[in-house]
Amino acid sequence: MKLQSPPERIPNAASDDMCEADNLLPINPDVRAWVAAINDRLRPSYREADARAGKQQRWHRRAATVAAAAGTLAVVFAIVQLAHLIPGVLPLWTEVVATVLTSVAVVLGIMLSFHEQWHLERHKAERLRLLKFRTLTVPDNWRHAVSPTTLTCEAQAQALENLKPGDVKQWLQQQPVEDPPEVSAASTFQAGPVREMVDYYRRTRLGCQINYFAKSAERFQRSNLILVSLPSWMFFGSLVAALSHFVLDLLGVAHGTASVSLALVFGSATLPILAAGLRTYRSTREPNRNAVRYRAIHTALLHLYRALETETASPSPNYRRIFHDLWWSETLLEFEHREWLRLMTNTDWY
Repeated sequence: MKLQSPPERIPNAASDDMCEADNLLPINPDVRAWVAAINDRLRPSYREADARAGKQQRWHRRAATVAAAAGTLAVVFAIVQLAHLIPGVLPLWTEVVATVLTSVAVVLGIMLSFHEQWHLERHKAERLRLLKFRTLTVPDNWRHAVSPTTLTCEAQAQALENLKPGDVKQWLQQQPVEDPPEVSAASTFQAGPVREMVDYYRRTRLGCQINYFAKSAERFQRSNLILVSLPSWMFFGSLVAALSHFVLDLLGVAHGTASVSLALVFGSATLPILAAGLRTYRSTREPNRNAVRYRAIHTALLHLYRALETETASPSPNYRRIFHDLWWSETLLEFEHREWLRLMTNTDWY
């Protein structure tokens, strides 16, 4: 697998679009107050959900790694014990310990629901993030003067804070088809505040997400360079070992090469087990599909980033085009989150 060129990144973008630095906030006092009011309402809930999601993800990955590695080790040492490759009780006790570790990891993962809780908290955090920028990019909020004292997202924020696992499953079964926002005459908008908001959106929301998807796509692609084809080579190697053992028997030389014959049998039996263990481990992360998805969304967001830059630089901004591209950006990010969640909830975690 050939490594592609690194995806383009946005310099000086926010590292976190929900907890941006003060120097990234709009300068216009009305716009700054409006953004601050939304941040003050949504940021605490987002931070709490994001922290819980990270904690549950770490425990999920630990349990999945132990289950895949120890389970594979238990089967390999069962074969070692059966073939008497290592004398004494070491293979037996290694098999027992690996089996116990696998059982404990699986039982804890099921009882404590690391997988499900990770997805629930990640969903809360991402929906709160979407709510922030959906609220900021609604055209009605930018007709005439901006009102930082009016928060139209309160009811939605409360609903997101109280989400349950069943709500996530129901959300995943839906795929709403929304129309772009209606934008009235240009005279109803003030060019200065809208430019401030779009500039803030580009540097904070789009810049942060573009850099995140670029970094993630590159990381997943690097991990795929070897691991993506290794299971197939292991399976092919087991066939070669089995065929070689058959050829030795056919030529009648197996008696003089007993150790070679035994090694070939061991390889033909264990290589598929190792391949299955590696596939199980990779299925908990889905690096190949995620890398492709991240590159695709990165390309789309980069296009919208540049389009918004061009549109706001015009002396006579096309507000219909601006709000349409803002709507498209949030629609794409919501669609990406929905597809990620569908992919990860349907993978076997161990």
